[in-house]
Amino acid sequence: MVFSDYINQLPNLRSDMIDSIAAKTKTSRGTVLRWIKGEVMPPPIKQDIISDILKIPVSELFPKEDVDRC
Repeated sequence: MVFSDYINQLPNLRSDMIDSIAAKTKTSRGTVLRWIKGEVMPPPIKQDIISDILKIPVSELFPKEDVDRC
């Protein structure tokens, strides 16, 4: 399950989870929202932190796109 899907399925806890991720990654809430929307990708170190928080592997939260496709 990708990061945005996981966060968006937490209707009652979504805001608290966003605040927690922002605090633990030392980023703004706005930046976390951009990550969720897919506007920007979190840096690898922050992906690791998010993975630890959510207990979901980085490879599942932030899958690499196939760069060989045209």
